[in-house]
Amino acid sequence: MLQLLKNPIEPIFMNLLNETNDKVILCSPFIKKDIIKKILHNKKDNTNITVITSSNIASFVRRASDVEAIELLLANNIKVYNHQHLHAKIYSFDSTKAVITSANLTFNGLVKNYEYGVLVDDMDTMFYIEDDLQCLIDDELSGEMNKDSVDFIKNQIEFYKDKEYRILVDESQVKNTSISLQSWQKDIYEIIDNKLQEKFNLQDIYKYEEKLQQLHPQNNNIKAKIRQILQQLRDKGLIKFEEPGCYKKIFK
Repeated sequence: MLQLLKNPIEPIFMNLLNETNDKVILCSPFIKKDIIKKILHNKKDNTNITVITSSNIASFVRRASDVEAIELLLANNIKVYNHQHLHAKIYSFDSTKAVITSANLTFNGLVKNYEYGVLVDDMDTMFYIEDDLQCLIDDELSGEMNKDSVDFIKNQIEFYKDKEYRILVDESQVKNTSISLQSWQKDIYEIIDNKLQEKFNLQDIYKYEEKLQQLHPQNNNIKAKIRQILQQLRDKGLIKFEEPGCYKKIFK
């Protein structure tokens, strides 16, 4: 059965959360700390929460999302996944009910804005929703966020505090971004920034395998390390995965 939902969605959302005994999956591109605090306050102690969001740095710099929300989730041992292409807002409760809506996990989304959605409790439909959410988590485009992710985002917020944020930054800003990276991340980011086109693939960066071997002679599996670092740069919001093996610069 489908139940139509209009704003404010928060009362229905929190009631579903209060009734959940096992697990909640929250899928929202934008999240704010005040809503996350309410979620943590209203959930049962034994309820396990998983969050899928987007770590687009522009969203955090412009305060559309709060890095403090990510920090609070991690502090409560909640797994947070970044999916760069995420636009869906789906909230699943105990694999038996789900809210599919236009509302993000923000005050405006759950309370203020005119949002629309449906409450689903059909088990056949829930099976597919749960499967799709797990596929999002397991997707090559997803990565798990951690303290390093939060620290990097905070660094970028501090850097842009008194500046106009632009997706395409000038040379001095790129250098600042590069300096905030360390070791492998810094070396590979500088290759991407200085040597590669806006869109590039694995073969383009593999051409610099010898240079990276010279910089890191202790590593004997350079290609695997490159792929790992590309995932880390993706999770920092510096590059995007377009499709398997293909990437795009966010900064240039």
